[in-house]
Amino acid sequence: MTLGEIRSRIEKIKKEVGDDETQHSMEDALHLDFIKYVSKDGNKELAILAEEILLIDKLPFARWCA
Repeated sequence: MTLGEIRSRIEKIKKEVGDDETQHSMEDALHLDFIKYVSKDGNKELAILAEEILLIDKLPFARWCA
């Protein structure tokens, strides 16, 4: 994941003006993709932290979008 890829995805989010739910979903996806990237390609300490954050997905609760 590069700075250019992140900026591109942010621009795509901005273009979804008026569709808050889509923007929110795209934002969540970017956050998750970044955490996954850090868990695999970040320095060791950051990778460990990112892996811990990814454990949230295993918690048994309903995930809702607005």
